[in-house]
Amino acid sequence: MLVPKIVIVKKDSMMFTHTLNTWLLAHLFHPFLFFGFMFLQYPEETGIEDMGILMFFFVVALLLSTPAFVLLRLALYGISNLILSAYEKFFLWLIAAPVAIILNFLGLMLVTKQAVNLDEFYFILPSIMAAIISVLLRTRSFFQLQTNIKSLNQS
Repeated sequence: MLVPKIVIVKKDSMMFTHTLNTWLLAHLFHPFLFFGFMFLQYPEETGIEDMGILMFFFVVALLLSTPAFVLLRLALYGISNLILSAYEKFFLWLIAAPVAIILNFLGLMLVTKQAVNLDEFYFILPSIMAAIISVLLRTRSFFQLQTNIKSLNQS
């Protein structure tokens, strides 16, 4: 009876590691994409001195995006258990990342009791772009994860 528990723990650990690595990779790109986005929006107000803010921004973004990480972790678990091809699962994973970011943003708006204004949604575009880039860069890892999960389920 101990074998199924070990398989579940190993499967869960692999999915957690994949989600964590994808999330951290997105955070590596996010400050630079955000700075570039702000430079394109406000070129006269954004200067090289603002690059010092990137480290602070990185830490704050990690903390504020923790709910999105949890949502993605749950989404990957659900996606991995679907009876679909690996390509269909990857497509769902690619959609889940931006959806988790949007839900996280809406949740932050509700927690801070701010009105949800569509004009503020362009601030999350760099986050969405970073997540999509991260998922695309980790494509091979996703397919390897699906192969490993399939082999664990069969054993």
